[in-house]
Amino acid sequence: MIQLNRKEDCCGCTACESICGKNAIVLKPDEEGFLYPQVDASKCVDCHLCEKVCPVIARKNGVKGIENQKFYAVRHKDKDILMNSSSGGAFSAIAQAVLDKGGIVYGATYDKKMVVRHVAVNKSEDLWQLRGSKYVQSDLRGIFKEVKSLLSLDRLVLFSGTPCQVDGLKKFLCKDYESLITIDLVCHAAGSPLLFQNYTDYLEAKLKGHIIWMNMRDKTKWGWSHRFLQSVELENGLKVYQKSNIISWWSIYYSHMTNRPSCHECKYSNYNRPGDITLADFWDDEQKRPELKSERGTSLVIVNSDKGSKILDGIKDLSLWEITIEDTWQPCLEAPTQVNVNRDFFWQVYSQKGYQYAFRKFFYISKVTRFKWKAKDFIAKMIGYAPKN
Repeated sequence: MIQLNRKEDCCGCTACESICGKNAIVLKPDEEGFLYPQVDASKCVDCHLCEKVCPVIARKNGVKGIENQKFYAVRHKDKDILMNSSSGGAFSAIAQAVLDKGGIVYGATYDKKMVVRHVAVNKSEDLWQLRGSKYVQSDLRGIFKEVKSLLSLDRLVLFSGTPCQVDGLKKFLCKDYESLITIDLVCHAAGSPLLFQNYTDYLEAKLKGHIIWMNMRDKTKWGWSHRFLQSVELENGLKVYQKSNIISWWSIYYSHMTNRPSCHECKYSNYNRPGDITLADFWDDEQKRPELKSERGTSLVIVNSDKGSKILDGIKDLSLWEITIEDTWQPCLEAPTQVNVNRDFFWQVYSQKGYQYAFRKFFYISKVTRFKWKAKDFIAKMIGYAPKN
């Protein structure tokens, strides 16, 4: 049976729970809100399937390198889709191609309570739900079995997620399905679902309204850059951009105190990708390819398989430029995100005094910072800033 001695050794992918025919494994949240397997030894028959499908165990045992990878910078030709995508809209184009073939697309979205979950989409008009990055670990419980049922009926399925989620699905399936296409994301880390729930509660109290959507990388005001703008849509129809007196989820997420422990020992922070296609931002900070720079966003696409190559070749909605592996470099393709030395202290304060106290202690926004934000917004309005091509 799965025996978890270190939390760093579990990515929460749900493969072990999904494979257990005796229902001996149930994933439950810990005190940080991350899911971990709880094993009922009285039901376990020592079949060891849970260990065989664990992607973390498999990666520890080594993985064969991928040959003949292809690298592209891409940008969606539809400006509306591009502006509502985190980077260049590559996911939307690939997902639409699958839907056009009668397929089903799985990805992460918010439910009515702003919990991040994986869901299935089979209509183009619903695809918007899966656009945009959600820097929170999504709940996958029940999804792997659902995907397997569809594949057994020869349905075309596109599954997108973090690399450990994609690898967990493939290990659970135990065989390659020709009708399955997978997209893994170059992931910075998985944020705490519990803290995100606390955060949305805090935000709703500040804004005096129920949140129905959050765009963590809104391009409307500042375009596409390393300076991310957060916006939320309220049930009353209002759209609110990040305010200077409100803590942003970015402050919490990028503190590296609130991410899943396994992320800081990630076995996927390299070019040995589990998906048919890998997606990320295409940054060109050193200006090696200035002709590809756009304030509307550009995606990095790494093609890892023949399946990935075939689906990409058939898409006409993308502008595509072939690049080299050197052009693709970014920190999360080289090493895992480093943990903050204050991580344990944060969670100690959180458990003893609650999230409001912890949020204020660790993420309070100084008046100087607020003034700078307001000044930048004022200047942007004065010059009439708008994203360029």
